[in-house]
Amino acid sequence: MKRVWRFLLAAAALAAPCVRGAAQSDSPYLTEVDTQTELTEEIIRDYIATVGYVYQIRFSDAQQAQLRRFLTGYWKNNDQARIRDTLQTVQAGEKIMQMPQQEREAFVKLLLPKAMEVVRKEAQRGAADSRWLLDAYYEAHPPLAKGNPPLVREMIEAYIESERWHAVHIFRQKTPPLNEKTRAAIYKMLIENYPKLSAEKQRAMAEMPGMIATIKLRWSRMSAEERLMMRANVGGDRVLTVQERMMVAQLQQQMNQMMRSHALRMMTDELNHIRANQQLIMGSAPYWNPSTQRWEQIGGIVTEFR
Repeated sequence: MKRVWRFLLAAAALAAPCVRGAAQSDSPYLTEVDTQTELTEEIIRDYIATVGYVYQIRFSDAQQAQLRRFLTGYWKNNDQARIRDTLQTVQAGEKIMQMPQQEREAFVKLLLPKAMEVVRKEAQRGAADSRWLLDAYYEAHPPLAKGNPPLVREMIEAYIESERWHAVHIFRQKTPPLNEKTRAAIYKMLIENYPKLSAEKQRAMAEMPGMIATIKLRWSRMSAEERLMMRANVGGDRVLTVQERMMVAQLQQQMNQMMRSHALRMMTDELNHIRANQQLIMGSAPYWNPSTQRWEQIGGIVTEFR
């Protein structure tokens, strides 16, 4: 579990502005720690709680006992690197729990794929603690299909959530939640086709929970004008009224503030990236057809969902 937090807090900075730059050594959010600190019950408890929260694992008594053995081993062997990592993990956990709930949840979902990537690499190098954590994660989140990383339920749920979010907020469709038959069809298709995807597309699927959580967080903080621009950038003129198209033209002329236009471009790129990946994975992504009152799909793996 070495160096995980120092590497990851910077990677997740977009989801949680309050920890931006946390990877720098002079950051007020992730500061240097005293590796001569004695191991206490409070450190053990907070470390287990932080790791469990980030990886969404409810550690059993036996698993907590194993984590305790890892920590006592670090201190017994005076493993300065791992002692530092442990203390900074506890420190990072304190900062994470101080975030507002929506921001905290987006942050954790965004950093998890990066954390898992680090853990996998360390496990491959023979790190027993990382190998153990990897096994504990997949025990809590059983793989549904092979890959790097393996496909887990949270990735499929994020795919489904993203599709409905686009339908409601970008394309303004009054869509009901996907029914169980539709959900089952999506699960089946993704499980069958995930192993065939490139490593890049598998990573994109792993990042989807964090991406959609971050987009929802940003959307909740956007003004009406910014949301209109997002609809225009992602959905095109077809999702706008004539009056809205005129407003968009005026707003585009007024966009002289670089930070504002940069933020909109960034979110536009993320939304288009998600939709491109969805279409690559399943042909044309499922969409709500108001005339037939059902979720449908043109081409790709499935032709329609009833």
